[in-house]
Amino acid sequence: MARSRVDPVLDFAKHMIAKLEANRAKGSWEQCSVEYLLDRIGDEIKELREAIYGVSAWGWDGEDPIDETSAKRIISEAADVANFAMMIADKAARASARHKAEKDRHPNA
Repeated sequence: MARSRVDPVLDFAKHMIAKLEANRAKGSWEQCSVEYLLDRIGDEIKELREAIYGVSAWGWDGEDPIDETSAKRIISEAADVANFAMMIADKAARASARHKAEKDRHPNA
C-alpha cells in the first residue's frame, strides 16, 4: 500500500516535536524577534547543508542510499530548519489574530 502524502509530514512532525522538547529549557520563541528567527533559520540551513555534504565529497542527491547516522543528522538539521519556520508562522498567525480581534472591537476604525 502506498503511503499518503500526509504520512511523511506526520513522521517529520515527530522529529520537530522531539527537537522542541529537547530545547524546552531555552524558553519560548514568542519573545524572539522575527529577524532573530530568520537569522537562526539561516544558521540551521548551513548546518543542514553541512549534514548533506557530510555524506560524501559530492553531497547527497536524495536518491543514493546513506547510512543511518547520516540520515539521522540530516533529519535532525531539517527539523531545526522547520521548527524555526514554524515559529515565524506561529508569530504571524498570532499577530493576525490580534489584528482581527482589534478590528472586531473597533469595527469603524
